[in-house]
Amino acid sequence: MKHILIIGGGAAGLACAVAAAQAGTKVTVLEKRSSAGGNGRYAEGVFGAGSRLQKRNNIDADPDVLFREAMEFSHWKADGRLTRALIDASGPTVDWLADMGVPFTRVLHHMPNQSPEVFHMAYPAPTGARVMDVLKAQCAALGVEIHLNVRCLSLTMQNGAVTGASAEIDGRSLAFQADSVLIATGGFAGDPDKMRAMIPGSVPEAYMHLKGIPMAGDGLTLAEGAGASIVKDIAIEGCGPVFKGHSEITGLIRREDCLWVNALGRRFCDESICQNFIFGQNAVARQPGKMCWAILDSESLRRAYEGLPPPMMADPAIMENGMTELYTAMEKEVATGSVFRADTLEALAQAAGIDPEALTREVGDYNAACACGHDGLFAKDRRYLNPIEAAPYYAVRAGMDMITTHGGIAVNDHMQVIQPNGQPIPGLYAAGIDISGVDSGDYSGTLSGHAFGFSLAGGRLAAAEMMLNK
Repeated sequence: MKHILIIGGGAAGLACAVAAAQAGTKVTVLEKRSSAGGNGRYAEGVFGAGSRLQKRNNIDADPDVLFREAMEFSHWKADGRLTRALIDASGPTVDWLADMGVPFTRVLHHMPNQSPEVFHMAYPAPTGARVMDVLKAQCAALGVEIHLNVRCLSLTMQNGAVTGASAEIDGRSLAFQADSVLIATGGFAGDPDKMRAMIPGSVPEAYMHLKGIPMAGDGLTLAEGAGASIVKDIAIEGCGPVFKGHSEITGLIRREDCLWVNALGRRFCDESICQNFIFGQNAVARQPGKMCWAILDSESLRRAYEGLPPPMMADPAIMENGMTELYTAMEKEVATGSVFRADTLEALAQAAGIDPEALTREVGDYNAACACGHDGLFAKDRRYLNPIEAAPYYAVRAGMDMITTHGGIAVNDHMQVIQPNGQPIPGLYAAGIDISGVDSGDYSGTLSGHAFGFSLAGGRLAAAEMMLNK
């Protein structure tokens, strides 16, 4: 019987473990943290193309169309064969999860007017936790060995092939032998040194905070030590602008009719790009300190309170019931000094530390654009042009979320880790967000849920290949 060793107990790792164990393979998982699941537990939905649920709902999620969209988004910097393999495996992976008991009930658009809908959600939410709980239960039922609190130190090699790993737990050295090894450690967003090395200028500043689990990039270190090609074409999955506090305030400032200015008091984009959270992230990232101010008035709050939250809001209760706690949250944040309120724009600017003249001029220009129904600066849709003129006024300090990183380890479409010359390293595989070749420079928000979906699908693909090859 073949033995597969998996380093990392997140989405890719556990999907690989279950798929391999279902086929009768012995599987050992080494997880650094005290529990398995990783960032997969916090996923809102799963990308899938051609699932049974989509077909039942007459959603034509054609893999050809989605493949072309993915490649064009990356300007063909992505690996076409790898991207195609993951898209083709995504729908069957959703079906595989459903057959094991994940209660997928809805396929939603993650952004307004998105077509086709690819974002599979389980009910009751949260989707990620439901998926990971099912995978962990399957691991237990199938006899997969999961070792927790284990740190892998290096991969063991013989005649150029990976044959296992050395590790430690509670100061004790351990050695694990296997026919093949999968790296699935979940990125390096928690290691500032790797962030500096892989993405110059990206280290989080005062208004950019890590939302996901702070993974240390152990997979990159292990792969590089085994001779892998490490690709510095990294995408940061995150969103902006984001308020570090009550989630309903983030929903408020990421509405299309909001007004955003930078630390200099200048407007910097068409605010309706908030519909695609990656675009918002990129726009905020260009501003001084990677932060901005959302400028609002009493009418802004009223529209948000009476309307629907943005489609990308993660909290299921908010999505279902609206922003019922918005006014309470704003009062609380005003009291703590995280949100500023004033009866005039000049007083608001002084409180927030923005140049009063600059802010007054910018709001005046914006209001003039609203009055004539044409934004001559950023061409914002006239539907979202609502003036900022009804006191009291609010300024919300906002930054960026960094959920995780995507990329680093070069693989081929068989999920084999490759050397700089393109040849695979025998016995070594990688899956999940550790791999390069899918997201080039930017995370594609229109392939909604693909960080989770491709991790799960990639784990299954890796399992199939590892059972075929040593």
